[in-house]
Amino acid sequence: MTEMKAMDYVHVTIRRAISGALSGKTIGRVFFNEAIRNVAHDIKGRILDLAGGKSPSYLPLLPDGIDFVRTDAVASEGVMKVDINAPLPFPDKSFDDVFLFNALYAAENPEFLAREVYRILKSGGSWFLASPFVANEMPEPHDYVRFTAEGLERLCRNAG
Repeated sequence: MTEMKAMDYVHVTIRRAISGALSGKTIGRVFFNEAIRNVAHDIKGRILDLAGGKSPSYLPLLPDGIDFVRTDAVASEGVMKVDINAPLPFPDKSFDDVFLFNALYAAENPEFLAREVYRILKSGGSWFLASPFVANEMPEPHDYVRFTAEGLERLCRNAG
């Protein structure tokens, strides 16, 4: 798998940044969505969205035809209840890609979660991971940890 950094994929036009700001998005959300738009156009197969919630901003940016399994801490229409602090309820090697955006802070044991993601990813699959580093505390219900880029790389490397 090729190592990817978010900034490798982000080029936001002034028009898109202004449009996003006028629609109520933070500049961080505008850049995040642009990164998703740039990397997600190639995804295919079965994709797991861990802790994505019922209306993630990136949902309209994903290509048609993927089998998109949505999860969150609370079930809602089209969203399965999954606890990221317990073994993931999916068979080994059952997903082509896994998304975990802005929710790693809620993992009691990030290393355990990383090993679970590795377990359910098919060979050659990718883990699309974004984690806020500088942000207010977000207890939903808990906020355990913030990772630097180096810490995220170490977490993924140690999980396989």
